[in-house]
Amino acid sequence: PKARKTKELCKEVIEYIIENPAILTKLRQKKRIPIKIFQENLNIPPKFMNRHRKYIIAVVEILSGDYVYLQEYVAFIGKV
Repeated sequence: PKARKTKELCKEVIEYIIENPAILTKLRQKKRIPIKIFQENLNIPPKFMNRHRKYIIAVVEILSGDYVYLQEYVAFIGKV
C-alpha cells in the first residue's frame, strides 16, 4: 500500500498476528485470516481486511519465516 494510513493499519494487523502464536497457527492451518478477531480486538473494518489480506498474509509469512533477503523489503514494519 502507498498511503501512510493504510500502511500503519497493515502494520498493526501484522504485528498482532505475529505476537499471537494462536492466530499465526490458525492462519497457517486454515489459510485464512480470522477477520472477526481483528474487528473485535483492533476495531478494523472487515472491508479493509478483505482488500489487503493477500499483502498481510505475505508479509506475515516473510517476517515469521526464514526469508532474510525478503525481510529487507518490508523493513518499515521492523523486526518483530
